[in-house]
Amino acid sequence: MEQAFDISAGLRIRKATMEDSTALRTYCFPSDTLEDVEKRLKRDLDKMEKGEMFRLVAEVNGYAVGNIQLEFNKKDGKAAQIHNLVVTGPFRGSPVADRLVEAVSDMAKQSGVEVIHIEAQRSDGKIIEKYKSWGFSEKETIILEKKL
Repeated sequence: MEQAFDISAGLRIRKATMEDSTALRTYCFPSDTLEDVEKRLKRDLDKMEKGEMFRLVAEVNGYAVGNIQLEFNKKDGKAAQIHNLVVTGPFRGSPVADRLVEAVSDMAKQSGVEVIHIEAQRSDGKIIEKYKSWGFSEKETIILEKKL
């Protein structure tokens, strides 16, 4: 039997706090240690205080089930980069990622950002299509790599 639930009423997008570390580790970054998640979260909260980035979480019933980071380009204050857009498995395909991108886009615009970048692997066709549905377009950039 299949059931559908509307989570939008219980979904809240807010700034991350240190209290999110356990839920973020459990639901968004399960392959990382709690210590690693706490270190990155503390670093990001410090950067937020300095106005260098935003880190938001999607909360459902008191648990952080999604994460997004927006880091401002230090050389070009009109540009920013999205990192770590993550939504836990049971909420993928729901509006959680949509709301995270919408919230961070609004915050970026209010901060004077004119362009947001997000990276994807060329092989991630479904993800690229989702990014395009949010208004992103492909750039002709080639990244070269040298393994040492």
